[in-house]
Amino acid sequence: MAHISRYKFLHRDLAARNILVSDNMVCKVSDFGLARDVINSREYLSRMESPLPIRWMAPESISASVYTTKSDVWSFGVLLWEIVTLGATPYPGITSGRELIREIRSGYRMEKPQHCTQELYNMMMLCWEEEPTERPTFDNLVTSLRGMANEEMKLHVDVDRAAETVYCDIDSQLVGEIV
Repeated sequence: MAHISRYKFLHRDLAARNILVSDNMVCKVSDFGLARDVINSREYLSRMESPLPIRWMAPESISASVYTTKSDVWSFGVLLWEIVTLGATPYPGITSGRELIREIRSGYRMEKPQHCTQELYNMMMLCWEEEPTERPTFDNLVTSLRGMANEEMKLHVDVDRAAETVYCDIDSQLVGEIV
């Protein structure tokens, strides 16, 4: 995403479902169906009225249909949460799109998964800052993630401690819901 954002592209649908993993464990961003070139401006105003992936969307994208690199950073925070929870649906327990929007507007953020470090959760929380200018850049995130990866003997996600039933999959309950 740091590479993509340098070329002034917005992905607009960054989620685990859109990440491909090669045989040698290289992750690649895919599905650029909602991507936009914003080389001549810093933001994109959407006029589409089709269903949107609101569980991955930043507040400004939900409320005003405004997309920037910083809204992709919000989605990256949700993607990190998905990775840590081994693919759980974001915002477990919230079953309605309207309820999710209300909760996010009131400042609600997903809780720290029990099996990840506070440092990794802090990164997620930075991605979920209400004010887009307060969110890190993708270059900042790369630097932080590399630093975490280089910490000897520190396990940031302990999958042995992940309880399979802690996170629920409610996608099937949201099928057809209009926000």
